[in-house]
Amino acid sequence: MKKNIFILFIIIAVFSACKKYDTVAPIITLKGEATVYVPIDSAYNEPGANVSDNDDKNLNYKITGSVNIHKAGTYTLTYTANDAGDNYALPIRRTVIVYIPFSSIYGSYTCQEYQHTIKADGTLSTDSTFLQYSDTLVWWNRPILLNVGGYPHVLAVEADLSGPTSQDIFIPEKVYYGYRITGRGRISDDAKQIHITYVITDSFYHAYSRSGVWIKN
Repeated sequence: MKKNIFILFIIIAVFSACKKYDTVAPIITLKGEATVYVPIDSAYNEPGANVSDNDDKNLNYKITGSVNIHKAGTYTLTYTANDAGDNYALPIRRTVIVYIPFSSIYGSYTCQEYQHTIKADGTLSTDSTFLQYSDTLVWWNRPILLNVGGYPHVLAVEADLSGPTSQDIFIPEKVYYGYRITGRGRISDDAKQIHITYVITDSFYHAYSRSGVWIKN
């Protein structure tokens, strides 16, 4: 009996020594581009990924992270996978950039502006608030803000966008009817508001600072 147990132990030991252990991790490769550009409020279609392994077949991958198609920004998706031997693949990532195309700025806006006085120490004081309506047009990739400063169709500011994925607005210096205007601003992440701050200087070199919020109707 003891002899049989000894032989069985030898057999188990031999088979255990010959057993192959999987130490090779699977590999994940992206389908599609590593950087994807999606216009705001458009659908994001996930291209997916492939997982290959030396031993296991039809392995699945997991994605962590999410994309908010209603908010401009840069989103990161991380892909992971592991095989039956508990070997983990090197994670890979995809960057999804939700951007605001020029067409998203089309429409009419209700504008609220605040007028400030530039004090001697450089700080601003709020003197008055007034409401006005303003249309924002896009022509040759330039949103044109009308009624800026309460001067209908006099100070039509052509705000240059620095690029297709930028939300920053740069207002080039403009002189019209003795007024000089310059400033800058930004389009909100949801593309429903335009915020600008600018300075109007009259022919007597009196400078007035104003800030405005254009809210899409």
